[in-house]
Amino acid sequence: MSEATAKRNARIVASLDSLRTAVALFDENDVLIYHNEQYPRTYQSFHGDETLIGRKFSDLLRDKLGNGEIAGSLALDDPEKWIADRIARRQNAKSGPTEVQLTDGRWIQVSERLTDSGDTIGVYQDITRQKKSDYKLHDMVA
Repeated sequence: MSEATAKRNARIVASLDSLRTAVALFDENDVLIYHNEQYPRTYQSFHGDETLIGRKFSDLLRDKLGNGEIAGSLALDDPEKWIADRIARRQNAKSGPTEVQLTDGRWIQVSERLTDSGDTIGVYQDITRQKKSDYKLHDMVA
């Protein structure tokens, strides 16, 4: 790799790390090959975990479920069905963003796209404020 390419790549990584939004890249086998600094901060299960790279997407979902981080009756009552549904949604790029409620009260909007090379890029945005605002508006109207 040339020095110019290495510098450009370092600038890209530094730019992605400066975002408040989490970004993760999974290869064609659904193995995590990159994440920015925000990604492990987004989920309590990943705080301080330096072994995320090289792990399968489904295993990361199981970690979040096993640590009681995912809210909702399906996640609690039938974790394997929740994982299957989550993976199916992920593989259907036309389905749009997914909203995931966490047991700490936060909501994460997950937007995933398949790249031309077969990788999957995920963008994870905390939308808790928006959800709280929506609920307040709904309560005012009801």
